[in-house]
Amino acid sequence: MAESAQDVCQRLIEQVSRLSLLQLQEVCKHLDLPGYQEVECPKALRRKVSRNLLREELEEKEDEGLSLYTDLRDFLKQIVVAENLPAADPKPEQKPSTTPKLDTTPASLMTLTRREFKISGQIGEPGQRDRLSFSSLAHQIESGRAKGHKEREIVEAVIRAVVPGSALRSYLEGRAGLTLPVLRHILRAHYQEKDATELYHRLSRLAQDSKESAQSFLVRALDLKQKVIFASQESGSGLKYDPTLVQNMFLHALLTGFRSESVKNELRSLLQDPSTTDELLFEKVNTAASHEMERQEKLHSKSVSVHEVQQYESSQEAVKRKPKEGTLMTDIAELKAGIMEIATMRKQLDSLQESLTTPANQNHQLRRPSSGRPLKRGCRHCQQNGNGDTCDHCFKCGSSEHYARGCRTRSSQSGNEQGLLPRDGQ
Repeated sequence: MAESAQDVCQRLIEQVSRLSLLQLQEVCKHLDLPGYQEVECPKALRRKVSRNLLREELEEKEDEGLSLYTDLRDFLKQIVVAENLPAADPKPEQKPSTTPKLDTTPASLMTLTRREFKISGQIGEPGQRDRLSFSSLAHQIESGRAKGHKEREIVEAVIRAVVPGSALRSYLEGRAGLTLPVLRHILRAHYQEKDATELYHRLSRLAQDSKESAQSFLVRALDLKQKVIFASQESGSGLKYDPTLVQNMFLHALLTGFRSESVKNELRSLLQDPSTTDELLFEKVNTAASHEMERQEKLHSKSVSVHEVQQYESSQEAVKRKPKEGTLMTDIAELKAGIMEIATMRKQLDSLQESLTTPANQNHQLRRPSSGRPLKRGCRHCQQNGNGDTCDHCFKCGSSEHYARGCRTRSSQSGNEQGLLPRDGQ
């Protein structure tokens, strides 16, 4: 397996630590380092070469400086081969001085190869999108501890990562004797992180949202599971949940949290196995979600086609019933006219109802106003007997065979028996 650029760099620094003063000067000349002629101390030259090999410009290259490291390695091989014993260092007393340095090279080598620990990103207020989250910050802290960085160095790097001018940075910079566990407790409180019990309760009640995909729900559940495990491992945590228990609850939350029954049934065998890995879940959830999407597309296309036929038929019937549609303003005008007609008809209906409820004698008086004399009813004989209101004879001839409207007898009286109408008397 090919060595990484960092491994090659570490081996080069080991070789440089064993070189003599003349060899170090040749290496500085090969690397084109300025000011190496004035330096006569081998330790200073080794430090100068190591800093050149560990500069940040090499990390930003595509090969991370591997080409430079390879070239220097070949050059060192040439120096070692070309070196002859008579041309060794003329001062024999320097030889024993180099021997103890070989014993101290591992510690000094780790100091040289280990770069300064830095936090990638800034620590701001909780909820800010362009700032570090607590999980990302904790991951970088654990990575620094795994690489061998000292606790004080990690604490200083975290303090430098806090946004300048904030109250949190001012407090941390003024806090004396700040240890890494105390700093993590302060940061957890700053980010308003839940404890292991609350996170475990949230995991047990986890469910897929209506607009959330199955893949997004899986990622959210995995993140919450990792938070529960991480919070349980924190020092001073109240309850510590075993990773196996958290894994079982995580699988149960997925089994009861998926909204799609088809996805749930397809993953049931995996979700009931505690040994299921996260990678396998990613693969199977992706497959199940694609199957569900394809099934929905097929069913949706059929329903749309039927709906289109029904809509087409209904539109044809509408065209037959209404061959020509008016514009919006025309429809509004017709609607206003219809409302006015309805109002007019309602007024007429009210007046008709009022006329029907009026007493018959009042209607008769309104239709045929008298000239001031009371209207006599009945035939002449019944009028004389005082039974005019109950008379059922012809008012003209007194016959009981017909009524006055069908009487053929000519009236013997002439003139206007009723008198003049009120307008004629004016």
